[in-house]
Formats: sequence, structure tokens, C-alpha cells
Amino acid sequence: MTSIESIRVFVVAVRKGSLTVASRSLRMSNSTISRRISALEKELEVQLVDRTSRRFQLTEAGAAFLPRAEDALEAVALAEEAARSTR
Repeated sequence: MTSIESIRVFVVAVRKGSLTVASRSLRMSNSTISRRISALEKELEVQLVDRTSRRFQLTEAGAAFLPRAEDALEAVALAEEAARSTR
């Protein structure tokens, strides 16, 4: 099962445009972020981003996955908010 946390890391890394900037934002090491994205790609059996030392770019599959991943994260946040509001 795909981890919501791995999806969140993917979305933040793509939106920030680099692993380094994402690592600062998420307070994780570059290698942790890279491992999370690699695990997500392995789970989905598709490459989501092309990564080199100078480039971090979405693949076609990554571009298709990104908006749905963002929607899923928003849905999870709304579900958590709804659960908390029932206290």
C-alpha cells in the first residue's frame, strides 16, 4: 500500500523544484526524500521524476500522478479535520 507520507514528500519535492529545498521544508535529509520517492516509484512500478545532480523533472507519469496526489492529500486533510471536529 502506498504511503500517504511518501506521496506528501513527492508533492513537496516537485512543488519546491529540488530535493535540497524540499529537505529544508520537510526537515528531512536529501537521501530520505530520495528514498521515499524511490519507494513510491517502486510501489507504483513507474518512474515519476527524472533526477540527476542538476535536474529534478517530472516524467509523463509524474505529471499525471501529481494533481491526483494533491487531491488525495487534500482529502486526507479534510478527513482528519472532520474527525477532529467531532471531539
